[in-house]
Amino acid sequence: MVRTLLCSTVAAIAVSAGAFAQDDSAYFNLGYTYLDADGANYNMAALRAGAEVNEFFGVEGELLVGLGSHSSGGMSSKVRYGAGLFGRFNAPASDGFTLFARLGIIYMDMEACAGGICMSDNDTGWAGGVGAEMRMDRYNALRLEYTRYEPDGSADGFGVSYVRRF
Repeated sequence: MVRTLLCSTVAAIAVSAGAFAQDDSAYFNLGYTYLDADGANYNMAALRAGAEVNEFFGVEGELLVGLGSHSSGGMSSKVRYGAGLFGRFNAPASDGFTLFARLGIIYMDMEACAGGICMSDNDTGWAGGVGAEMRMDRYNALRLEYTRYEPDGSADGFGVSYVRRF
């Protein structure tokens, strides 16, 4: 149910991007997130799509895809993927530089294996963070961010991504 809701929301943001096309408030970004989950470290590809309702508020969907696993003490674990929906609160600091905070819900799908036995788990929880976006021109930007994920336990995400506005 949650997966369907999150996928539908991301699709709605992508489809509605055309409505915002006249003023470059819709965006897509592709990047990397380093996820530290209580000592287990994961490399994640990060895909986001969003639209700004006005200068100060927007909505964005996020998809994290695991790029490997973490091994320790004969056990390996990985985050297969995460999907989230966030409200984004912008604070334009200067021309081309914006600070932001975001708060939302995240669904994470994980797997752990030991001794040839694997178990899967998934959970939904809140996530929130802060970041900065530096525009190189009207359509291209670099985004740096920190996000705290709390689906089941806690994880800290540190990300960098390329942003393309439409």
